[in-house]
Amino acid sequence: MSMIISFRSISRGSGASTLATTFAKETAKLKAKVLYIEANLVSPSFAVNTGFTHPTKNFLNLVNQGSTSYKITNYIATKEDMDKKIASQLFGIEVLSVPKFQGKYDQVKLEDPNSWTEKFMSILRDLPYDYIVIDIPTELDEFTAYPIIKSSDQVISVVEGTPKSLLEYRNEKAWLSENNLDFNETLIVNKHDKDYQGDIVEFIDDIQYIPIPYDPLRVREEWLLNIGSDLIDVKIQSLQAVLGVQGVGYAEKPKTSIKSLLTFRK
Repeated sequence: MSMIISFRSISRGSGASTLATTFAKETAKLKAKVLYIEANLVSPSFAVNTGFTHPTKNFLNLVNQGSTSYKITNYIATKEDMDKKIASQLFGIEVLSVPKFQGKYDQVKLEDPNSWTEKFMSILRDLPYDYIVIDIPTELDEFTAYPIIKSSDQVISVVEGTPKSLLEYRNEKAWLSENNLDFNETLIVNKHDKDYQGDIVEFIDDIQYIPIPYDPLRVREEWLLNIGSDLIDVKIQSLQAVLGVQGVGYAEKPKTSIKSLLTFRK
């Protein structure tokens, strides 16, 4: 049975999509079988960031089949559907993403979007992957947001290390608690500045988190259509340790607690 890990930004532009694709890449490098799903129809970025798009094997086409088809595997792109350069960069990741220049919500044609997503998630879990990594929208009221969150084994919430982003996170946590909406969450503070670490901890009421500092070299990697960066890759490996991610042939290891990574806050 697949482990489903969803990534979402608390506010747009916080970097969840970059971290999700990097996590998928680093997990595939462990020789695990990984499916990456871009379920973010509001602001898709996979095609732009990697150069890969497919006219028929994509998430939008799957969604628009509606309840007439849940043959998910017909819409998943494998290395045979990619050019050699992209396939090499993805390390064997299979992809269900939004095609380039598409993905606006008004292109979705579903009579009952929430029911579709619930059925989609129930089928997804039984697909032959070790890990399924899903990039979901920021907005919880989108049909590919909370229905996916509640069916995920782990949700990675990404905030920027700024007062505005941290305040949005704190307010959302309060709203979720008031409405009895709970899920298994790991918090990442992206573009973390160690000089404000004490302020960040106070702002989020001592919630433990994994810090990822700002990487000025990431812009260069974006222009080269590379996933992640040397710095981000290393930090994502710490997230793998927290989640207990294993590769093929690896002995079972206990998960690393976030608390044990506190010295990692740099």
